[in-house]
Amino acid sequence: MILGKILMIQSASKYGSVDYQICKSVLRLGKNIEKYTIDRFVREIGVSKTSLIRYLDNLGVNTFSLFKEVVVLESIKGLTALEQKKDASQKQFDSTVINLAYLISEANRILILGDGNCFGLILYLKGFIHLGIDMEIPIYLGKEETVFKEYDLKDDDLVIFVSLHETFESFLNSRTVYYNDIKYFQFDCPSKVVFIGEIDFSKTCLVDYQISIETDGPLYYRKARLERLFEDTLSCLCLNYDYI
Repeated sequence: MILGKILMIQSASKYGSVDYQICKSVLRLGKNIEKYTIDRFVREIGVSKTSLIRYLDNLGVNTFSLFKEVVVLESIKGLTALEQKKDASQKQFDSTVINLAYLISEANRILILGDGNCFGLILYLKGFIHLGIDMEIPIYLGKEETVFKEYDLKDDDLVIFVSLHETFESFLNSRTVYYNDIKYFQFDCPSKVVFIGEIDFSKTCLVDYQISIETDGPLYYRKARLERLFEDTLSCLCLNYDYI
């Protein structure tokens, strides 16, 4: 599906690059892209028509008109699926899901970082974006602090760290050793931080919020628990917030 391709390109593109700007604008507009001519689109996002045509060619799309048609159709299907989820769900959500849904709904932007398991959540990104939620899972190399600066995070943004292998303290310690940088013990992030993973409740909480995911058993069990958390959070947002 084309929105899935766009999400992957956005995740792999450098923040602020031409491809990133095109992806971000398309995802933000959704079905409203049908109102745009190619001239208006490139003018408003500040890229050249040549760059846009090259981008479409990489997606395997011949014209901007066809691109709009496919994006609109997929966006409408996505919104319809969320409406059906909202109508069909009779589930009572636990406090963990409700709290995570609230934090996401209140944030200006959400970045999901951490170990490689966070990329399994890209399946759910489309749902959050259909709800008008600005959520990304950037592919990055190096320090998380570099990502904070690159995205110019503010106090109304939210960073969600995911690790299905270690506690947050262990995460910081391993980064400190790897980068030989004592600042990792301080971990200064300008936005609110949620850690999802193994929680040692005997230790001081180093983040604003922490959510325990049982890390016993095979890795695919842990991944399934993580995915269920985000699936339930998406359902909770559909039910309790007037996005649709």
